[in-house]
Parts: sequence; structure tokens; C-alpha cells
Amino acid sequence: MKTDLTRETLKTYFTYDPEGGMFARIRRRDRWGGERQCYEPIVSMNNRGYRWVRVFRETHLVHRLIVLYMTGAHPFGEVDHIDGDRLNNKWVNLRDVNAFENSRNQGNRVDNTSGTRGVTYRTNGRGKKRWKARISHEGMRFDLGDYLTKEEAIAARVEAEQRLGYHPNHARRESWRR
Repeated sequence: MKTDLTRETLKTYFTYDPEGGMFARIRRRDRWGGERQCYEPIVSMNNRGYRWVRVFRETHLVHRLIVLYMTGAHPFGEVDHIDGDRLNNKWVNLRDVNAFENSRNQGNRVDNTSGTRGVTYRTNGRGKKRWKARISHEGMRFDLGDYLTKEEAIAARVEAEQRLGYHPNHARRESWRR
């Protein structure tokens, strides 16, 4: 089980530079049970853009191992990359949050055409084209209104994000899919 991995065991086989974000293997086991010292930075990346490594035949995400390495406890929720860069594993860029909080620090979707999350150009119920602003909070979607200009709709969305406590980086960066 992945939670069986301890901080002490992790530190025996890996090293981490909190300021540079480098996570590296420093000890390797061979198939016959022997061990040797090494220095192998972890560079493997999965199809979602995260670094990963195998530890005792189990696959682990590096950012989750970093939380264990630094705090001595497995993350209770999701590990958020504050700046949105999934390869930036500097300690100041990682935070252990629940799924709801993590979703409040998402970038714009790749198919976003307005440039602002929650702002769309559409026909309202009376057949008039308007900029529409909306936001989701705790599983509910809130309509913030229809606006004549894109700037007004963006201002309404930003004000709602601030009022609801969204992370300042929310939708201010590109999606990780490039």
C-alpha cells in the first residue's frame, strides 16, 4: 500500500532540494536485493504532465512524495502546484488542499475563446447577443448577469472570484495542455 512508505525510507533512497525543486534517487536496489549509491534526477513524466517515479514496484507522483519528504505525513488531499506548472516542484509552489480548493486554482481551458473563465458571448433568452458571466461555487452555478461589453462581464466574474475566495492565479495562466 502506498501509505506504507515512510519519510525515513523515502530519505534513504531519495533526496530533495526544496529551493530548486529537484527530486532525485540517491540509492538503487538491484533485482537480487543489493543496493548501490547513485544520483538520478527524476525526470519521467506521465500523460497528464506530472513527474512520477517507481518506489518498491509502486508508481508514485513526485509532488506527493515531496509532501511526505518535507512534512513526514502523506498528503491528506490533492497537492496543488500554485503557479500551475506541473513540473515546478519547489516547496514554495506546493500546497496540500482538498479537491474543491484545488479546482479554484485552474487555468483557462484550452477551448476558451473569451480569454476569461466563466465569460461567454451568447444570445440571451430574448434573442440579443450579450456577454454572459457565471461562476460555480460548492457544486452550484451562479449566473452573474448579461453585459453589453466583455470588460463588464470580466469585472463581474473577477469580483465574484474575490468574494468567494478563489486563488489569485485562478484562470490567470494557460492550461497545462500545450
